[in-house]
Amino acid sequence: MQRVKDEYIICEWGCGDWVQRGHDQIDHQLNRCIKRMLPCALGCTVKMSEEDWLKPCYVKTEEELLEERLRMSIKDHQEKEDDILTVQQNHEENECVKRLVNCPRQCLEWVCFEVLDRHLTGMLRPGDRHLFSFLDFHIIGIYTNIDLSIFPYHHYHHHCHHH
Repeated sequence: MQRVKDEYIICEWGCGDWVQRGHDQIDHQLNRCIKRMLPCALGCTVKMSEEDWLKPCYVKTEEELLEERLRMSIKDHQEKEDDILTVQQNHEENECVKRLVNCPRQCLEWVCFEVLDRHLTGMLRPGDRHLFSFLDFHIIGIYTNIDLSIFPYHHYHHHCHHH
């Protein structure tokens, strides 16, 4: 009854916290509520609740995790738990278009993933076919949407079959 008298309410966003109506409620919603929406820290368009960002990210299926647990001792399993990324860590390291990645052609530059294809395209000039190895074309093909058939080296050495 004291909470009602002091104008405490349960957070209307569903986190379950009691907050005092007014300034405390606003501060809670802006800074402390785990249900508040937060943008990706790297600046892409993804937004989710703090609660969702902090969830463990399982890249394996529940079945695979169960099989792994059965094969490992408890000690090993606890060490393995420390290796699990949060959704936020996984997003920032593996999914975000704004993440920095090493140039796969090893030019020693770090490139924002969303412009990696432009970076790699900038390295390609059809007349420079002698500079590109099979691996280069494979890497460039993986990271870009470039039609590699315009490059004689690729055409000559890879026996492309165009349908």
